Amino acid sequence: MNILEFIQEVTKEANAFSRHPMKEQSLEDRVLYLNALALVMNADGQIKDSEEKYLNILIKSFDLDKSYFNEFVNFAHAPKKDKVLSFFRSFRGKSLAQLFLIDSCFMAMSDGFLHEKETAVINEIANALEVLVGVRTDIFNLCCQVYNKDWAGSSLYFNSHFLKKNHLIHLLDYHGYDYKVFILKNKFLNSIRLKELMKDKLSYPVWGDKGMDCSMCYLSYGAAIPFLQAMLDRGVVNVCENKVVKIHEGGQKSSGYLDLELCNVFFEKYSRDFSISLNQETQPLPERHCHNLIEDYYKEAGLKNNHRHGVEQLETRNPLRWGAV
Repeated sequence: MNILEFIQEVTKEANAFSRHPMKEQSLEDRVLYLNALALVMNADGQIKDSEEKYLNILIKSFDLDKSYFNEFVNFAHAPKKDKVLSFFRSFRGKSLAQLFLIDSCFMAMSDGFLHEKETAVINEIANALEVLVGVRTDIFNLCCQVYNKDWAGSSLYFNSHFLKKNHLIHLLDYHGYDYKVFILKNKFLNSIRLKELMKDKLSYPVWGDKGMDCSMCYLSYGAAIPFLQAMLDRGVVNVCENKVVKIHEGGQKSSGYLDLELCNVFFEKYSRDFSISLNQETQPLPERHCHNLIEDYYKEAGLKNNHRHGVEQLETRNPLRWGAV
């Protein structure tokens, strides 16, 4: 036995997920969360030691008594419909659903193999929680990068709007990284990659003989909502009477930024989360009502002028990869 490695592993487990966001939620929600995660644990009909270890780490991270472990394992073998429905009601349309998918992916990957049954269960739960397909893709990419210790690749997600930043910091804690140092180290590279990925997320409804017609690109709900959520989380915008107002330096507010009702976007006041239905994800934002949000997105992506003209100015050899503006 390597004593040094043993001590390091014990210390790592003791401090695991000390800032897991679910720790601050109600006891009922913490139990519902881990009940649902237990279903992922048993998705392939076998509960591995690595999966039990991950469950125990979360039990400790959530400040739950270790006696809960047997309850969750029993639930994995004999789930109760009413508790599963309660989980969906509590987490549907909320950003905490993203956090659940992150834990689900790490749970499924903990044995070094992602079984197709586990993938199917995670996707079915994601559907029920109304997590956007684009967000699921970002979550899966992040989890694969963290699992493979590709920290340079994963750093973009820790400092961008694609995923909720506060739901990721505990992952850096677990692996011994200081958030500020980690972000500063990758700042320059990520400023370039952020713009590229934002442009990649634009939608192209028209294909011609020469490939995609870039002049017909549009900003979809699926790309815009995480961007809007990040603006709210950073305090750049606020919501008053179902309208989004932009906050400028000095605390001045400008009205008329976005009318949520006209744009068909739901806002949960308690959790302060924006959400849309899954069938809206690929639909274009109505430019008439969302021009301010569209303009800010394209500006952040490094596109000049309005979005149509800005896209037309770009030159690229591969329509899926963008060059510099």
